[in-house]
Amino acid sequence: MGFLDWLKRRSVWRAFQRAVRRAFQWAGRWRPPSPRRFWKIAMIAAAALGAAFLLLIGAVHAQTVCDSHSAVIEKLENTYRETRAGVGLASNGAVAQLYVSESGSWTMLLTNARGVACLIAAGQGWESKAPNREGEAESDS
Repeated sequence: MGFLDWLKRRSVWRAFQRAVRRAFQWAGRWRPPSPRRFWKIAMIAAAALGAAFLLLIGAVHAQTVCDSHSAVIEKLENTYRETRAGVGLASNGAVAQLYVSESGSWTMLLTNARGVACLIAAGQGWESKAPNREGEAESDS
């Protein structure tokens, strides 16, 4: 006895058929789906729900932190003791800023023309090394 034969004999299959029959009675075209078709539809629906869930999780995880430039700078200076170590102009006209603390924490900001600053990267272990004549960073030795 296969799984589909077992399922036909169970009350789950009968309950499903009753629910589908009631749903389609208004249209007057009741034709019970075969168990093989039922599982095909169920697998497609499960895959679609899983894909939607994964896309939703990715969208929530990929949110950036943005606020007014003055609020972000105040938070960096007061909470993390970071000061501006570098600034540059991005190709889209936004201003890129690097903030570094003495403890080694760092934050990269991108500020647009409207004054909205977004954190694009942050981390620990920043080291500022002066380059030597060949353009390589000097070693500690």
